[in-house]
Amino acid sequence: MPLAPLPELLSRAVEGVYGIGYFESWDLPSLEAVLEAAEAERAPVIVGFGGMMVDAAWLESRGVAMLGAAARTVAERASVPVAVMFNEAQTEAQAMAALESGYTCVLLSTDSLTDEEALQTTARLVRRAHAVGVAVEAELGRLPDATASDEGDAEMTDPDKAASFVEATGVDCLAVSVGNVHIKTDGWAAVDSRRLEALCSAVPVPLAIHGGTSFPPEAV
Repeated sequence: MPLAPLPELLSRAVEGVYGIGYFESWDLPSLEAVLEAAEAERAPVIVGFGGMMVDAAWLESRGVAMLGAAARTVAERASVPVAVMFNEAQTEAQAMAALESGYTCVLLSTDSLTDEEALQTTARLVRRAHAVGVAVEAELGRLPDATASDEGDAEMTDPDKAASFVEATGVDCLAVSVGNVHIKTDGWAAVDSRRLEALCSAVPVPLAIHGGTSFPPEAV
């Protein structure tokens, strides 16, 4: 089956009132396992690799392209709709490489940038990506990390800022911070459901929730 554009998958999910999971892989067996599970459930899925999981120099020299080719080859054999994502690219060069490497969507990590730098960098990526038919997810707000000694510079996503950011950049999907926690494997996060509802009302594109292991089942 041909790969599915991310906006198409998300549009169907919004209409059908369901979520779509992104499950990050670290090798071909884990990628195949995700697709086998999706086929068993007859569910659409987003597969891919993350920029935080692999050596940065290797990614920029050939890794982004090699992982993209492998993911696309396996995903095109699936019998359910599949999008292929390069998640949390650590540099703009990695994100740009993903546009030419078979991915249908990309996210560039902007945690280290100022708000204005993040906006300008994301808008630039969106222009390049949309020109070649690739979707862009962006992030706004910062998630705490369960492996850190404290929450550091965690920051909840502001609905008004989120709406302005989406309008200015043209992103296809926005990852938000509403109490969700990265890499939390013990217990549940305190999710701010009112903030999430406000974001859903304010933002004209589908939302993404990172740190899915922290989300209580009743909040999904």
